[in-house]
Amino acid sequence: MFCAKEAAYKAQYPLTKTLFGFDRLDVTLSAENPAFDAQFTQDTERFKRGEKLPGRIVSVAGHLVSGVAIGQIDRKGA
Repeated sequence: MFCAKEAAYKAQYPLTKTLFGFDRLDVTLSAENPAFDAQFTQDTERFKRGEKLPGRIVSVAGHLVSGVAIGQIDRKGA
């Protein structure tokens, strides 16, 4: 969860320049593929409550790697 929330936080920061705690994001992991959604629990500078940032999380050489790309790929294929 930390890895996914950190990826979402770092992806949104260049757009919002807003510091906030991890309680502002809820993460839901997908059971079928290495994907997750980070959903905002409160409004922020650019994102409204309920908006989701899609991401991926995989294990590589014993390490978890996660990423979120805002505006790079569509939400269905993120």
